Amino acid sequence: MYNGRSLASLREFIVFLLCGFILVDMVNGVLLRLGFTSVSVVYKTAVLALVMLYMSKSRSFLLIVSAMVLTVLGYLLFHATLFSEMVGAFKSSDWLVKYFSIIIFYLFFCRLVFEGKGTLIFTVASYAIFFLTLNFIIGFLGLGYPMYGNEENAIGTKGLIFAGNEITASIVISGGIVQMKLIQESRYIQFLLVGLLMLFMGALLTSKVSLLAPILTTLFFPLIKSSEKLNVLKVSKKDFGSSALIIMIIPGIAFSFGYYALFQSNLMERLTYFYERVDVITLIFSRRNIWASDAIDVFVSLYSLPEVVLGTGLSWFQLVPDGKMVEIDFLDFLMAYGLLGVVISYGFVGLKVLDLLGSKNNPYFGYILFLILLVVAMSLSSGHIFNSGVAGALIGALFASTKLQKVEA
Repeated sequence: MYNGRSLASLREFIVFLLCGFILVDMVNGVLLRLGFTSVSVVYKTAVLALVMLYMSKSRSFLLIVSAMVLTVLGYLLFHATLFSEMVGAFKSSDWLVKYFSIIIFYLFFCRLVFEGKGTLIFTVASYAIFFLTLNFIIGFLGLGYPMYGNEENAIGTKGLIFAGNEITASIVISGGIVQMKLIQESRYIQFLLVGLLMLFMGALLTSKVSLLAPILTTLFFPLIKSSEKLNVLKVSKKDFGSSALIIMIIPGIAFSFGYYALFQSNLMERLTYFYERVDVITLIFSRRNIWASDAIDVFVSLYSLPEVVLGTGLSWFQLVPDGKMVEIDFLDFLMAYGLLGVVISYGFVGLKVLDLLGSKNNPYFGYILFLILLVVAMSLSSGHIFNSGVAGALIGALFASTKLQKVEA
Protein backbone atom coordinates (compact mmCIF):
# COMPACT_ATOMS: atom_id res chain seq x y z
CA MET A 1 0.00 0.00 0.00
CA TYR A 2 2.82 2.39 0.89
CA ASN A 3 6.31 2.31 -0.57
CA GLY A 4 9.44 3.28 1.31
CA ARG A 5 9.48 6.83 -0.01
CA SER A 6 5.89 7.60 0.95
CA LEU A 7 6.44 6.14 4.42
CA ALA A 8 9.54 8.29 4.86
CA SER A 9 7.57 11.37 3.79
CA LEU A 10 4.78 10.51 6.23
CA ARG A 11 7.32 10.02 9.03
CA GLU A 12 8.89 13.41 8.33
CA PHE A 13 5.47 15.06 8.24
CA ILE A 14 4.49 13.50 11.59
CA VAL A 15 7.73 14.65 13.22
CA PHE A 16 7.15 18.14 11.80
CA LEU A 17 3.67 18.19 13.36
CA LEU A 18 5.04 16.89 16.68
CA CYS A 19 7.55 19.75 16.75
CA GLY A 20 4.61 22.18 16.64
CA PHE A 21 2.66 20.74 19.59
CA ILE A 22 3.61 23.50 22.06
CA LEU A 23 3.04 26.24 19.45
CA VAL A 24 -0.46 24.84 18.81
CA ASP A 25 -1.10 24.79 22.58
CA MET A 26 -0.13 28.48 22.72
CA VAL A 27 -2.58 29.37 19.95
CA ASN A 28 -5.17 27.09 21.55
CA GLY A 29 -4.85 28.90 24.89
CA VAL A 30 -5.76 32.21 23.28
CA LEU A 31 -8.69 30.71 21.34
CA LEU A 32 -10.12 28.95 24.41
CA ARG A 33 -10.11 32.19 26.39
CA LEU A 34 -11.92 33.87 23.49
CA GLY A 35 -14.64 31.23 23.65
CA PHE A 36 -13.63 29.08 20.68
CA THR A 37 -13.49 25.28 20.58
CA SER A 38 -10.14 23.62 21.27
CA VAL A 39 -8.04 23.34 18.13
CA SER A 40 -5.37 21.44 20.07
CA VAL A 41 -7.62 18.40 20.47
CA VAL A 42 -8.33 18.34 16.72
CA TYR A 43 -4.66 18.82 15.84
CA LYS A 44 -3.35 16.14 18.20
CA THR A 45 -6.09 13.68 17.27
CA ALA A 46 -5.11 14.13 13.62
CA VAL A 47 -1.44 13.50 14.48
CA LEU A 48 -2.41 10.34 16.39
CA ALA A 49 -4.38 9.16 13.36
CA LEU A 50 -1.33 9.74 11.14
CA VAL A 51 0.87 7.86 13.61
CA MET A 52 -1.51 4.90 13.53
CA LEU A 53 -1.52 5.03 9.74
CA TYR A 54 2.28 5.03 9.73
CA MET A 55 2.41 2.10 12.17
CA SER A 56 -0.46 0.16 10.59
CA LYS A 57 1.79 -2.45 8.95
CA SER A 58 3.02 -3.60 12.37
CA ARG A 59 0.94 -6.52 13.64
CA SER A 60 2.12 -6.02 17.22
CA PHE A 61 1.09 -2.34 17.07
CA LEU A 62 -2.38 -3.29 15.81
CA LEU A 63 -2.73 -5.82 18.64
CA ILE A 64 -1.75 -3.22 21.24
CA VAL A 65 -4.16 -0.63 19.82
CA SER A 66 -6.92 -3.26 19.72
CA ALA A 67 -6.28 -4.04 23.39
CA MET A 68 -6.49 -0.33 24.20
CA VAL A 69 -9.77 0.06 22.33
CA LEU A 70 -11.27 -2.96 24.10
CA THR A 71 -10.10 -1.60 27.46
CA VAL A 72 -11.71 1.79 26.82
CA LEU A 73 -14.94 0.13 25.61
CA GLY A 74 -15.00 -2.08 28.70
CA TYR A 75 -14.66 0.92 30.98
CA LEU A 76 -17.30 2.80 28.96
CA LEU A 77 -19.83 0.01 29.42
CA PHE A 78 -19.09 -0.37 33.12
CA HIS A 79 -19.17 3.34 33.88
CA ALA A 80 -22.30 3.80 31.74
CA THR A 81 -24.13 1.45 34.12
CA LEU A 82 -23.06 3.69 37.03
CA PHE A 83 -24.06 6.94 35.30
CA SER A 84 -27.16 5.38 33.70
CA GLU A 85 -26.22 7.39 30.58
CA MET A 86 -23.34 7.52 28.14
CA VAL A 87 -22.29 11.19 28.32
CA GLY A 88 -20.76 10.87 31.78
CA ALA A 89 -19.10 7.60 30.80
CA PHE A 90 -17.51 9.20 27.73
CA LYS A 91 -16.20 12.08 29.84
CA SER A 92 -14.75 9.55 32.26
CA SER A 93 -12.75 7.87 29.51
CA ASP A 94 -10.83 11.08 28.73
CA TRP A 95 -7.91 10.45 31.11
CA LEU A 96 -7.53 6.85 29.95
CA VAL A 97 -7.52 7.86 26.27
CA LYS A 98 -4.87 10.52 26.98
CA TYR A 99 -2.74 7.94 28.79
CA PHE A 100 -3.06 5.47 25.92
CA SER A 101 -2.00 8.25 23.53
CA ILE A 102 1.29 8.40 25.46
CA ILE A 103 1.81 4.70 24.70
CA ILE A 104 1.01 5.23 21.01
CA PHE A 105 3.54 8.07 20.81
CA TYR A 106 6.02 5.86 22.66
CA LEU A 107 5.60 3.13 20.04
CA PHE A 108 6.06 5.66 17.25
CA PHE A 109 9.29 7.00 18.75
CA CYS A 110 10.48 3.42 19.29
CA ARG A 111 9.90 2.83 15.60
CA LEU A 112 12.04 5.89 14.85
CA VAL A 113 14.83 4.44 16.98
CA PHE A 114 14.65 1.07 15.22
CA GLU A 115 14.76 2.85 11.86
CA GLY A 116 17.96 4.66 12.85
CA LYS A 117 16.15 7.98 13.42
CA GLY A 118 16.45 8.10 17.21
CA THR A 119 17.98 11.58 17.15
CA LEU A 120 14.53 12.88 16.15
CA ILE A 121 13.58 12.41 19.81
CA PHE A 122 15.99 15.23 20.62
CA THR A 123 14.69 17.29 17.70
CA VAL A 124 11.11 17.17 19.01
CA ALA A 125 12.29 17.98 22.56
CA SER A 126 14.41 20.91 21.26
CA TYR A 127 11.44 22.47 19.47
CA ALA A 128 9.32 21.98 22.59
CA ILE A 129 11.81 23.82 24.80
CA PHE A 130 12.14 26.57 22.15
CA PHE A 131 8.39 27.20 21.97
CA LEU A 132 8.03 26.93 25.75
CA THR A 133 10.70 29.61 26.13
CA LEU A 134 8.87 31.78 23.60
CA ASN A 135 5.63 31.19 25.51
CA PHE A 136 7.16 32.38 28.79
CA ILE A 137 8.90 35.37 27.22
CA ILE A 138 5.43 36.45 26.07
CA GLY A 139 4.23 35.97 29.65
CA PHE A 140 7.21 37.86 31.06
CA LEU A 141 6.36 40.79 28.79
CA GLY A 142 2.89 40.89 30.33
CA LEU A 143 1.07 39.56 27.28
CA GLY A 144 0.18 36.17 28.75
CA TYR A 145 -2.15 34.92 31.45
CA PRO A 146 -1.53 34.49 35.21
CA MET A 147 -0.76 31.13 36.79
CA TYR A 148 -2.91 31.99 39.82
CA GLY A 149 -5.45 34.71 40.43
CA ASN A 150 -6.64 37.17 37.80
CA GLU A 151 -5.21 40.12 35.92
CA GLU A 152 -5.77 42.45 38.89
CA ASN A 153 -4.17 40.05 41.39
CA ALA A 154 -1.89 37.98 39.18
CA ILE A 155 0.61 35.50 40.60
CA GLY A 156 3.13 34.14 38.10
CA THR A 157 2.38 33.51 34.46
CA LYS A 158 1.86 30.50 32.22
CA GLY A 159 2.19 32.53 29.04
CA LEU A 160 -0.51 31.74 26.52
CA ILE A 161 -0.95 28.03 27.30
CA PHE A 162 -4.20 27.16 29.08
CA ALA A 163 -2.92 24.31 31.30
CA GLY A 164 -0.89 24.61 34.53
CA ASN A 165 0.75 21.41 35.84
CA GLU A 166 1.00 20.09 32.30
CA ILE A 167 3.34 22.95 31.42
CA THR A 168 5.62 21.94 34.28
CA ALA A 169 5.81 18.40 32.94
CA SER A 170 6.59 19.72 29.46
CA ILE A 171 9.39 21.95 30.74
CA VAL A 172 10.99 19.20 32.83
CA ILE A 173 10.79 16.45 30.21
CA SER A 174 11.74 18.43 27.11
CA GLY A 175 14.48 20.29 28.95
CA GLY A 176 15.76 17.11 30.57
CA ILE A 177 15.93 15.26 27.24
CA VAL A 178 17.86 18.12 25.64
CA GLN A 179 20.14 18.43 28.67
CA MET A 180 21.07 14.75 28.67
CA LYS A 181 22.23 14.93 25.06
CA LEU A 182 24.21 18.12 25.65
CA ILE A 183 26.03 16.86 28.73
CA GLN A 184 26.72 13.48 27.18
CA GLU A 185 28.44 15.39 24.37
CA SER A 186 30.30 17.53 26.97
CA ARG A 187 28.60 20.72 25.70
CA TYR A 188 28.51 22.24 29.18
CA ILE A 189 27.74 25.86 28.26
CA GLN A 190 24.65 24.83 26.26
CA PHE A 191 23.72 22.39 29.03
CA LEU A 192 23.82 25.16 31.61
CA LEU A 193 21.94 27.53 29.30
CA VAL A 194 19.06 25.05 28.97
CA GLY A 195 19.05 24.66 32.77
CA LEU A 196 18.81 28.44 33.14
CA LEU A 197 15.95 28.58 30.64
CA MET A 198 14.12 25.91 32.63
CA LEU A 199 14.66 27.84 35.86
CA PHE A 200 13.52 31.05 34.15
CA MET A 201 10.28 29.36 33.11
CA GLY A 202 9.86 27.75 36.52
CA ALA A 203 10.25 31.11 38.28
CA LEU A 204 7.62 32.66 36.04
CA LEU A 205 5.28 29.70 36.49
CA THR A 206 5.77 29.91 40.29
CA SER A 207 5.01 26.24 40.97
CA LYS A 208 7.21 24.31 43.41
CA VAL A 209 7.91 21.43 41.02
CA SER A 210 8.73 23.73 38.09
CA LEU A 211 11.45 25.34 40.22
CA LEU A 212 12.79 22.23 41.94
CA ALA A 213 12.97 19.83 38.98
CA PRO A 214 15.34 21.97 36.81
CA ILE A 215 17.61 22.41 39.82
CA LEU A 216 17.74 18.64 40.27
CA THR A 217 18.50 17.83 36.62
CA THR A 218 21.13 20.56 36.34
CA LEU A 219 22.81 19.41 39.57
CA PHE A 220 22.56 15.65 39.16
CA PHE A 221 23.28 15.23 35.44
CA PRO A 222 26.93 16.32 35.91
CA LEU A 223 27.20 13.89 38.84
CA ILE A 224 25.78 11.09 36.68
CA LYS A 225 28.27 11.86 33.92
CA SER A 226 31.16 11.90 36.39
CA SER A 227 30.05 8.63 37.99
CA GLU A 228 30.01 6.94 34.58
CA LYS A 229 33.57 8.08 33.93
CA LEU A 230 34.69 6.96 37.38
CA ASN A 231 33.79 3.39 36.45
CA VAL A 232 36.63 3.41 33.95
CA LEU A 233 38.82 5.87 35.92
CA LYS A 234 38.93 8.30 32.99
CA VAL A 235 37.45 11.60 34.20
CA SER A 236 38.86 14.31 31.94
CA LYS A 237 39.91 17.65 33.37
CA LYS A 238 37.25 19.39 31.26
CA ASP A 239 34.47 17.11 32.52
CA PHE A 240 35.61 17.38 36.14
CA GLY A 241 36.11 21.14 36.07
CA SER A 242 32.88 21.90 34.20
CA SER A 243 30.80 19.61 36.42
CA ALA A 244 32.31 21.06 39.59
CA LEU A 245 31.68 24.63 38.39
CA ILE A 246 28.04 23.89 37.52
CA ILE A 247 27.44 22.19 40.88
CA MET A 248 28.94 25.20 42.70
CA ILE A 249 27.06 27.95 40.87
CA ILE A 250 23.62 26.35 40.51
CA PRO A 251 22.59 26.88 44.18
CA GLY A 252 23.24 30.63 43.86
CA ILE A 253 21.42 30.85 40.54
CA ALA A 254 18.53 28.80 41.91
CA PHE A 255 18.29 31.14 44.92
CA SER A 256 18.04 34.14 42.57
CA PHE A 257 15.23 32.59 40.53
CA GLY A 258 13.51 31.45 43.74
CA TYR A 259 13.71 35.00 45.10
CA TYR A 260 12.14 36.31 41.91
CA ALA A 261 9.31 33.76 42.10
CA LEU A 262 8.60 34.61 45.74
CA PHE A 263 8.85 38.38 45.77
CA GLN A 264 8.55 39.62 42.18
CA SER A 265 5.80 37.24 41.04
CA ASN A 266 3.70 37.81 44.20
CA LEU A 267 4.00 34.16 45.24
CA MET A 268 4.93 35.12 48.81
CA GLU A 269 1.56 36.83 49.25
CA ARG A 270 -0.21 33.65 48.23
CA LEU A 271 1.94 31.49 50.54
CA THR A 272 1.46 33.89 53.45
CA TYR A 273 -2.30 33.92 52.91
CA PHE A 274 -2.53 30.13 53.07
CA TYR A 275 0.07 29.75 55.84
CA GLU A 276 -2.15 31.77 58.17
CA ARG A 277 -5.02 29.35 57.49
CA VAL A 278 -3.45 25.87 57.14
CA ASP A 279 -0.60 23.79 58.59
CA VAL A 280 2.81 23.48 56.92
CA ILE A 281 2.13 20.05 55.34
CA THR A 282 -1.09 21.31 53.78
CA LEU A 283 0.76 24.38 52.51
CA ILE A 284 3.53 22.27 50.94
CA PHE A 285 1.06 19.95 49.22
CA SER A 286 -1.34 22.78 48.26
CA ARG A 287 -4.24 20.99 50.05
CA ARG A 288 -3.66 17.79 48.05
CA ASN A 289 -3.10 15.91 51.32
CA ILE A 290 -6.64 16.82 52.40
CA TRP A 291 -8.15 15.88 49.03
CA ALA A 292 -6.15 12.63 49.10
CA SER A 293 -7.47 11.72 52.55
CA ASP A 294 -11.06 12.38 51.45
CA ALA A 295 -10.61 10.24 48.32
CA ILE A 296 -9.05 7.33 50.21
CA ASP A 297 -11.91 7.40 52.73
CA VAL A 298 -14.42 7.16 49.88
CA PHE A 299 -12.46 4.36 48.16
CA VAL A 300 -12.24 2.27 51.34
CA SER A 301 -15.71 2.85 52.74
CA LEU A 302 -18.03 3.39 49.75
CA TYR A 303 -16.59 1.49 46.74
CA SER A 304 -18.05 -1.91 45.94
CA LEU A 305 -15.74 -4.74 44.84
CA PRO A 306 -16.31 -4.09 41.09
CA GLU A 307 -15.68 -0.38 41.69
CA VAL A 308 -12.47 -1.15 43.58
CA VAL A 309 -11.27 -3.03 40.49
CA LEU A 310 -12.65 -0.72 37.75
CA GLY A 311 -13.31 2.60 39.52
CA THR A 312 -16.33 4.86 39.14
CA GLY A 313 -15.20 7.16 36.35
CA LEU A 314 -15.60 10.81 37.29
CA SER A 315 -18.72 10.13 39.35
CA TRP A 316 -16.49 9.93 42.44
CA PHE A 317 -16.27 13.74 42.34
CA GLN A 318 -19.80 13.72 43.78
CA LEU A 319 -18.64 11.68 46.79
CA VAL A 320 -15.87 13.95 48.10
CA PRO A 321 -16.44 17.27 49.92
CA ASP A 322 -14.60 19.47 47.38
CA GLY A 323 -16.19 17.77 44.37
CA LYS A 324 -12.94 17.61 42.39
CA MET A 325 -9.93 15.45 41.58
CA VAL A 326 -7.08 14.97 44.05
CA GLU A 327 -4.52 16.22 41.51
CA ILE A 328 -2.25 13.28 42.31
CA ASP A 329 -2.18 10.94 39.34
CA PHE A 330 -1.99 7.72 41.33
CA LEU A 331 -5.10 8.51 43.37
CA ASP A 332 -6.99 10.09 40.49
CA PHE A 333 -6.45 6.96 38.37
CA LEU A 334 -7.31 4.74 41.34
CA MET A 335 -10.60 6.52 41.96
CA ALA A 336 -11.56 6.77 38.28
CA TYR A 337 -10.28 3.41 36.98
CA GLY A 338 -9.72 1.30 40.08
CA LEU A 339 -6.83 -1.03 40.76
CA LEU A 340 -6.79 -2.12 37.12
CA GLY A 341 -6.24 1.49 36.02
CA VAL A 342 -3.30 1.85 38.40
CA VAL A 343 -1.78 -1.40 37.13
CA ILE A 344 -2.21 -0.25 33.50
CA SER A 345 -0.62 3.16 34.06
CA TYR A 346 2.16 2.53 36.54
CA GLY A 347 2.72 -1.02 35.31
CA PHE A 348 3.75 0.33 31.92
CA VAL A 349 6.15 2.77 33.57
CA GLY A 350 7.61 -0.08 35.61
CA LEU A 351 8.16 -2.11 32.44
CA LYS A 352 10.05 0.80 30.87
CA VAL A 353 12.30 1.05 33.92
CA LEU A 354 13.00 -2.70 33.70
CA ASP A 355 13.64 -2.23 29.97
CA LEU A 356 16.22 0.41 30.75
CA LEU A 357 17.85 -1.60 33.52
CA GLY A 358 18.25 -4.47 31.06
CA SER A 359 19.93 -2.24 28.48
CA LYS A 360 23.72 -2.57 28.35
CA ASN A 361 24.41 -0.12 25.55
CA ASN A 362 22.30 2.97 26.20
CA PRO A 363 24.58 6.04 26.40
CA TYR A 364 21.93 7.99 28.32
CA PHE A 365 21.11 5.29 30.87
CA GLY A 366 21.60 7.30 34.08
CA TYR A 367 19.93 10.44 32.77
CA ILE A 368 16.88 8.57 31.45
CA LEU A 369 16.46 6.64 34.71
CA PHE A 370 16.68 9.88 36.68
CA LEU A 371 14.12 11.60 34.43
CA ILE A 372 11.66 8.69 34.56
CA LEU A 373 11.88 8.58 38.37
CA LEU A 374 11.43 12.36 38.43
CA VAL A 375 8.30 12.08 36.26
CA VAL A 376 6.93 9.35 38.54
CA ALA A 377 7.63 11.55 41.57
CA MET A 378 5.79 14.42 39.86
CA SER A 379 2.81 12.14 39.19
CA LEU A 380 2.76 11.08 42.85
CA SER A 381 2.75 14.67 44.08
CA SER A 382 0.75 16.49 41.41
CA GLY A 383 -1.84 15.82 38.73
CA HIS A 384 -2.18 16.00 34.95
CA ILE A 385 1.08 14.16 34.25
CA PHE A 386 0.06 10.75 32.87
CA ASN A 387 -3.13 12.22 31.43
CA SER A 388 -1.48 15.31 29.98
CA GLY A 389 -2.49 16.50 26.56
CA VAL A 390 0.36 19.02 26.54
CA ALA A 391 3.21 16.75 27.69
CA GLY A 392 1.91 13.36 26.48
CA ALA A 393 4.04 13.10 23.33
CA LEU A 394 7.14 14.18 25.26
CA ILE A 395 6.53 11.49 27.88
CA GLY A 396 6.25 8.97 25.05
CA ALA A 397 9.56 10.25 23.64
CA LEU A 398 11.23 9.92 27.04
CA PHE A 399 10.07 6.31 27.44
CA ALA A 400 11.22 5.51 23.88
CA SER A 401 14.68 6.86 24.67
CA THR A 402 15.16 3.70 26.75
CA LYS A 403 15.68 1.99 23.37
CA LEU A 404 18.55 4.26 22.27
CA GLN A 405 21.90 2.62 21.68
CA LYS A 406 25.39 4.05 21.30
CA VAL A 407 25.03 4.19 17.54
CA GLU A 408 22.34 6.86 18.10
CA ALA A 409 24.54 9.01 20.32
